[in-house]
Amino acid sequence: MDETPRPRGRAHAIRAAARSHVAVVLLFAATWWVLTGGASHSWLVGVPAIAAATWWSVCHAEGPGRLPRPFALARFAFYFLGESFRSGTYVAGLAVRPGARPTPHFVCFALSLPAGPARWTFLNTVSLLPGTLSAVIVGDALMVHRISTGPHEDADLRECEGRVARLYGLRVAGDGGVQRDA
Repeated sequence: MDETPRPRGRAHAIRAAARSHVAVVLLFAATWWVLTGGASHSWLVGVPAIAAATWWSVCHAEGPGRLPRPFALARFAFYFLGESFRSGTYVAGLAVRPGARPTPHFVCFALSLPAGPARWTFLNTVSLLPGTLSAVIVGDALMVHRISTGPHEDADLRECEGRVARLYGLRVAGDGGVQRDA
């Protein structure tokens, strides 16, 4: 019996793209609803604005992992909020704790995510990890500024990169490569 995986058809690709587009529309609609306080009369402007923003984001997305996956976006939101809170309390603790001695330094982190939206999401999220800031990208490496050292400096970065990869339907391979999720 042949165990070779069959390539997915065009219909599968169309369904996947449609799901991603629906997720983008829902994200923009939720954002509009929050920004306007749910005012029903605002939808006269909101619907065209959401349509234009969706069209622009779809047309300008590049490469694999162009749009986030809807359910993964919800999981990522909890991670994002948790890390934001943890980061704020960590830095505040350093500021008010007597005798706290930050040891600022830079580390070079090899990026596994492809260029495009997934990588940009990762770069922006890194700055919300406790005591970190994305400083500069050089090729496929990210210089990260840290305010303290730890035994596993890359562990939080690898975890964050893996979560962003899942958000975009990618898998970060152990050798630093990225694979598209089936």
